[in-house]
Amino acid sequence: MTSSQPNKSSTTQMPCLTTTTAPATTTTTALSSQQQQEILEKEKEAENHAYQTISCIKQILNTIRSIPQFTIQQHIRQKQQQHVQPQKQDIQAVPLYTILSSTTNKTNVPLTEEINSLSTLCNYTLQQKEQEEERAKVVYQILHPLLTSLHHWYAILDSLPSPPPTTITSRNKKQKPKAPAGILSLQDYTDIAILLEYTTSISIIQNIESGILADKEERIKKLPKSLYARLPPLSYLWTGDDTSTTTTTTSPPPRNETEKQKQVNKKKEEEQKIQRLKQAYNELYTTSTLIQKIVTLDRFKPMLLPRHLCDLYGAYFQLERFRSLLLLKGETDICDDWMMKEEHWNKLTHFYLPFTTSTTVQQHSLDTKTIASTFQTLLLPSSSSSRTNKTPKPKWLRILLSTHLSFLSIIDLSTVIDVFVNMAHN
Repeated sequence: MTSSQPNKSSTTQMPCLTTTTAPATTTTTALSSQQQQEILEKEKEAENHAYQTISCIKQILNTIRSIPQFTIQQHIRQKQQQHVQPQKQDIQAVPLYTILSSTTNKTNVPLTEEINSLSTLCNYTLQQKEQEEERAKVVYQILHPLLTSLHHWYAILDSLPSPPPTTITSRNKKQKPKAPAGILSLQDYTDIAILLEYTTSISIIQNIESGILADKEERIKKLPKSLYARLPPLSYLWTGDDTSTTTTTTSPPPRNETEKQKQVNKKKEEEQKIQRLKQAYNELYTTSTLIQKIVTLDRFKPMLLPRHLCDLYGAYFQLERFRSLLLLKGETDICDDWMMKEEHWNKLTHFYLPFTTSTTVQQHSLDTKTIASTFQTLLLPSSSSSRTNKTPKPKWLRILLSTHLSFLSIIDLSTVIDVFVNMAHN
């Protein structure tokens, strides 16, 4: 355990992140002309696909923004005409996947087809199932492939060698420096932040228990102005009439039911419950890992990681809960699959982001103060849309966090005390 203890001298007073020494960057001056040409071609290809991905993101946001049921003006108009508050069924009835899939780009190519072609280049396999819910289609066939493409191309751009330093020309004037590969505008960053927030709302929060994170209404209230104005707040409430996968509904048993029928129905309900748990597990794992990959890229980390840190840990702890429930029901396949993917997690949990593997340790390191602050936030009662009530944390989560904090206190007690004392004073 001592090998995983963070080096306190490497932490700074700046927000939240441990600074790690990046490997020396190779410049194109040390490469041959053929190698430089290959790098330029690779950069051009990655930039084209990256900008194409950004264009798809903008188109999705613009399409969602244009849906009348999501606009406040439409709801105000309905309220004035009917003298009643519009019901949430108006929002849930929106066929969002149907609307997005019928949208075309400037060259009349369907949006879903363009996203599919981009993700195929990243070796992403599109998951299509018959009789899938509208929300699941949006997640699996639009958001997941789009996030995969976003991470893939910008990871390539970030890994390319830096351009050679500018030289002085014969006229003693400096050459205009070349812009960084895949440079993004402030509007592009905002659109990516909104896409991640929207994905968190309809995928992560949809698949975790109430009380772990703030509910959707409360998250909307706390959105930064730049995000709040870009997408209608009501659109974050959309679920497509898809009931939460973490809750189960059972129909009343029929009258005059025989004992054999009771056993058959009970077994069927148990199989359906296990299936729902597996579906929630798979979606939550895929969404969380994709978001973590994006927010830990160098160009996105300072802006996006602090906002989604609690989301990632909340999702991880919920996945641990799913694992334990499935294990109790004898479903060892998904649990073994998790341990195979994340076999190093138990050694790294207190100093690294969740979903960290041995190949991403350097990029995902965190200082103990950040971890303690995140656990503290997860322990506090979650804010809800009701001003008078706060949703209590699930008992299993409090136990899990207490165990982690106890271990963290053994490693760095003073930091844990500082975090909780400052919270008490505030």
